[in-house]
This record gives sequence, C-alpha cells and structure tokens, in this order.
Amino acid sequence: MAGRAIGIVAAVIACTLIASLVITFSWRPVTQGGNPITFEMGGIKFVVECGIPGDLPTAVPLLRVIPFPIPVEEWLYVAEHVFNMTGELEVREVELDEVQICIRSGQATLMIIYGGSFIWHNEAAPHAIPSWMTPEKAKSIADRVLAKLEERQLAPPGLEVEFSRAYYSEWCNIGYGDYPTAVTASYRVSFQGLPFVEGLCITVRGSSAAEVWAYWKFFQVVGSVEVMPVEEALKRLISYLPRFRCPCRITTVVVKEIELGYMNAAHFPNGEPANKTYLLPVYMFRSVLVLEYYIGHRYEAVNATILVPAVE
Repeated sequence: MAGRAIGIVAAVIACTLIASLVITFSWRPVTQGGNPITFEMGGIKFVVECGIPGDLPTAVPLLRVIPFPIPVEEWLYVAEHVFNMTGELEVREVELDEVQICIRSGQATLMIIYGGSFIWHNEAAPHAIPSWMTPEKAKSIADRVLAKLEERQLAPPGLEVEFSRAYYSEWCNIGYGDYPTAVTASYRVSFQGLPFVEGLCITVRGSSAAEVWAYWKFFQVVGSVEVMPVEEALKRLISYLPRFRCPCRITTVVVKEIELGYMNAAHFPNGEPANKTYLLPVYMFRSVLVLEYYIGHRYEAVNATILVPAVE
C-alpha cells in the first residue's frame, strides 16, 4: 500500500521533471516597441502578443520557507477528522524528493511535503459522478473542504486563496460517447497579489471529495529581493521551453500573458531544482506553443506556462 502511495508522488514529480531545450542562441529582436513584440532565438519565432506589462514591481518580499510548520500529531488529527481516514493509521517517514511523511489507512493516503504542502488521495472513491454533479455543485463541495482546511490552519496565514474554475477533469468512454467521471475545482494562491506557480486543487468523485492537492508553503517574510526586468527574462525564455517526448519541434511561441509570482514547485520545466529554502520570484509566461511533427509535418498548438527565474 505504501509503495502505491509513493508511486503517486513519483508520478507527480515525474510530471514536473521536463527537460528544457538546450540550444545555443543569439538575441535578435525583429520588432520592438509595438504590440505585439516579435523576435527570434535558436530558429524559434517568439511573439509577445500581450506586450510588456508596465506595472510589474522591481522588488518583492523575500519569503523563507518554514520546513516543518505543522506537527505530526496535528496531521494525524486532520487525517481522522478532516479526511475521515478510519481504522489504524500507518505513519512512515519518506525520503523521496520533498515528501516527508506518509500517513495511510486502508484505502486512503495523506502525504506531507516540505514546507506544509500536502496531497490526500482516497483510493476507495468511485471513478464516476452522479448525473446531478455539475461543476457548480462540485465547487460547493470543494469550498466546504477548503473551509475545514482553513479552520485547522492548514492554509498558511497571509495567503489569498481565490476560486479559479471548476471543470470536468476525467472522462470515460462507455461505447456511446465520453462521460465525465470527476470534477476538479482549482484555486489561485497568492501573496500580496503575486500568485504561487502551483495552487490548490480539489477533485470530486462520486458525491464527495476524493483528492486534495495543496501546493502552498508556509513562510516568513525576511526582507525584499530585486527582480530582473522582464526584458532580461525574455532573453532566457528559450532555456526553459519544455521538451516533448513525441517527435516534434517547437516552431513558434505566442506569449498571451506575463505574470510575476513565486516559485513553489519543486523543479523548473528544464528539470533544474527550485530553491528549497526560499520562495523566489519567477516570471510566468502563459503561452501557446506551435509544434511541428516530423512525421507528416502536421502542426498542433498546445498551451504551456513557461517559468523563468526572476532573480540571478
């Protein structure tokens, strides 16, 4: 059972370990000062469709992660009374990336991650939802779970947690078409208006919550740190592009939105580990990537958020 729990974490970590394209490039602006801004690097066309935001700060609070903000005794209480994990609870220390402790019951797992993040998964939840389960009803269920988390002070103080969207997240084909089997409500997590890269996700299966992925971190403000201009981050964009396993290449990157936030994920898209001691500022380039497949030379557009460190 514990091996299966650890496998869940390994799958999550594997999803974040996407190597970057290592390409020698020269900075060669084509069009600048207008909207959009267009330039080329390494044979890839970049279009900053949103232009350069004029309201980005030049310095932000420096956040130091609190490694062990919640004692194990509190996590055991949460397992029993918030997530209804019944029977004898098994507690194991885990040395896998940032995962610290794994609490298991017969069919559920609570994994505590460095800094107070956690993942809860109910393996007994049905892989189906009733016909009346809409994204709106799932949001109501998720809101109640969030209220319990805040009541137990599992959400770091000072964070803003705002509902983002609810959507059908899992589907099943039963011969007559695709039918939804789960609904996920996602929440944006931010500090003083600066979003964390990863927020809060609550998935509903059956008629109750089946998974909670809370990526927030507990922290202390220990000063401030200057951030590089977004123009400098654009020069480094190519080093943080994802690499796809399928035989294709990126031909065009269209940046739709630029945000400055905090890096709370374990790794950057190029596999480089994030700073574990601090939540450092990072530029988030929300983009559309145009891929050209080597077989058939067909094209496909995919959404991606490209993360570039905002500090040296």
